[in-house]
Amino acid sequence: MAPSSARIERHFGTINVDQMQSHIEHRFTVDADTTLIEIKFDYGPKRPAGSEFTHEVSLSLYDPHAGRGARHNNPDHSIVLREGYASKGYVPGPLTPGTWTVSIDVHRIVAPGQVTYDLSIKTDTAAQSDSQNTFVAATCAPRGPGWYRGDLHGHTLHSDAQWDVPDFVDYARRIGLDFATLTDHNTPSGIPECLSLAGDDLLLMGGTELTTFWGHCLAIGTRDWVDWRTDAVPSMASKVSDLMAEGVLFVIAHPTSIGHPWCSGCEWKYSDMMPGPARIIEVWNGDWSGPARNELALAMYYGWLNQGHRLVATAGSDIHAPFGPDQRPGYNVVYSEALRSEQILEGIRRGSLYLSSGPEIQVTLEDHPKETAIGASLPLVDASLSIVWEKSPTDAVIWVVGRSNEAGERCRSKQIGEGSSGTATVHIRPQDSFDWAAVEIRDQYGDLHALTNPSFLG
Repeated sequence: MAPSSARIERHFGTINVDQMQSHIEHRFTVDADTTLIEIKFDYGPKRPAGSEFTHEVSLSLYDPHAGRGARHNNPDHSIVLREGYASKGYVPGPLTPGTWTVSIDVHRIVAPGQVTYDLSIKTDTAAQSDSQNTFVAATCAPRGPGWYRGDLHGHTLHSDAQWDVPDFVDYARRIGLDFATLTDHNTPSGIPECLSLAGDDLLLMGGTELTTFWGHCLAIGTRDWVDWRTDAVPSMASKVSDLMAEGVLFVIAHPTSIGHPWCSGCEWKYSDMMPGPARIIEVWNGDWSGPARNELALAMYYGWLNQGHRLVATAGSDIHAPFGPDQRPGYNVVYSEALRSEQILEGIRRGSLYLSSGPEIQVTLEDHPKETAIGASLPLVDASLSIVWEKSPTDAVIWVVGRSNEAGERCRSKQIGEGSSGTATVHIRPQDSFDWAAVEIRDQYGDLHALTNPSFLG
């Protein structure tokens, strides 16, 4: 009998409550002629007796130079890598010889802990099948300047969603989006397949939701793996500055979402990022009335504006499966010079967008009716804004909101109209050396249906 070409090593351990929000790393050697890496992992119990919460443990994989992905919060912990193939959540590529690391990422351990695990790492040098993850990016026919509606935040089976990449893309088409963005947790592995499904009717973009122990954020406009670990130097602020310098669109995601233990790491807790170098904040995550507590996120955003930060507000569906008929996510309606990734992202950086679950809004200067004032920098002089709204609920109330000087007050509010459509002219007199003004559309119960990015004065 020929000797086996496989090498298997096993690791056993226990995870306790005091190891929550940490990484348990196991290193292994990949030889130059390795053709297969196969990792199996299991732990138990999955849930302590009598607890409503499960333990939340995921695996990340690192070659000698960079991360090879993760499959965050997914019950399938198996990993298979060959030269041109990788399991969902992980990035195919050369099996670089050297020291690799599989990390057990401990997001949540529920008392009393005592979670035992079994980790098996197999490497092989035998010839493997030639099945590959091969995708070719498709093109989207260019369209000229205009307003484009789309999503910046979505998930698939490459992390913790209930559907695969084609279903995610098909849903974006069915609801009539102009663009959609795949941002799986801590991995770019689904992006090649996603981009291959673009067409003249739909622009597709890629990024990653960095799912850290103390907050989630989006890195959009890159197909590369981004190191999400922030439990050591550098801080989140320096990481963000580096990403932005590389042209990545950085967004603080659902900053006031319900956190541990309901959603471990979902609440934004970085003291050096309030807002720090961040310039884009997701104030509408998923269903407006959902667990992201969007009203609190909007209040946080207005508070940062009052402090003098010029920030852009975005929406993200954070979609994991089709929305139900009673759910009302918001989408971004962006003014862009073209329906291309670079131009869409640049429009967002400028703040040339409004957030909406249906209504349409236009804001212009009274003496410049052909140029949007949404996100614009205006002189520090009195301004007259012309506001047009359509397709709003019949009980809609339209407000202009602006900077407040009162402690504990998120904004000044003035009702300027009501009903499903209408027009209004609002005269703005700046306060002190700077000011800002935005438009909200709410229903009779106070729930938000649309929000413009501010016009900044001064």
